Amino acid sequence: MNDFVYTYSFSLALFALGYFFMKHDDYHGMRASDIVKLKLRKLKYDYLARAGAVLCIIGLLIPFSFLLSDKNWSLFYLAIMLFICFSVLFLLFRKKTRNKPMIRGDSLEIIKSQVVEQDELREKLWQIYNASFLELNERTPCRQSFDKEHFMDLLLSPTVLKYLISTRNGDGLICIGLISNDFSNTPWISEDYFRCNFKDYFEKKLIFYFLGIAVEKNFRNQGFASLLIKRIVEELPPEAVIGFDHSENANFFVPKLTRIVNQGRKTSKKYLDSQNYYIVQRE
Repeated sequence: MNDFVYTYSFSLALFALGYFFMKHDDYHGMRASDIVKLKLRKLKYDYLARAGAVLCIIGLLIPFSFLLSDKNWSLFYLAIMLFICFSVLFLLFRKKTRNKPMIRGDSLEIIKSQVVEQDELREKLWQIYNASFLELNERTPCRQSFDKEHFMDLLLSPTVLKYLISTRNGDGLICIGLISNDFSNTPWISEDYFRCNFKDYFEKKLIFYFLGIAVEKNFRNQGFASLLIKRIVEELPPEAVIGFDHSENANFFVPKLTRIVNQGRKTSKKYLDSQNYYIVQRE
């Protein structure tokens, strides 16, 4: 009996550690229930979250393995399993990042702009932006990005702040972030709702809405999105209200934003609403 208690306690600690990894990283809305149901689609992007999911699964399997092995479960075999799992994750990570250029922080430049006038630059930014959302838009009926016409309008609009990350070593633009306190740029958001429920902030134009963060493909998973979000948040008024929305199936932005906003200031996150999408088919 004591052996089972020790084993179960260890498995619970392993599960908790794995879930901590998932919560700490950008885990795309992954919950403990998703691990139990083996809904692992949301772990496509971030490796710490993926490692956390593996730990959770191992933690779930340990008690069953103990019972099925006539109570001869050994931590030695667990160590072997962990070694194999982390070896596989490490190899996957190396394969994914082998050809990615690594950039020093002092070789980066963050540019703040209100209007992007150059045609060539706007086209480059569209390519980065569109490529970042192609796969996400295939995973959800809730479109996650602007079409080209509206995106180009945003680049020309002085009511939208553009933050760009560029390199000084010739690689050019690698990241773009868009934010605005003008509701004409967010037609899918109810301006009346914020006028009614956040009256003081609305009148002072202190409600800023994130319109998107996009990173060039070869530079993803290197912290550039976090760096850009941090800069944007730091330059907003301290009393600003920050709005954003996301798809439940394609949530790569919220954990990153929430974690950065919570640093260095007293904040609270409030859930507002959700919209469901359905289809009806005749059989």
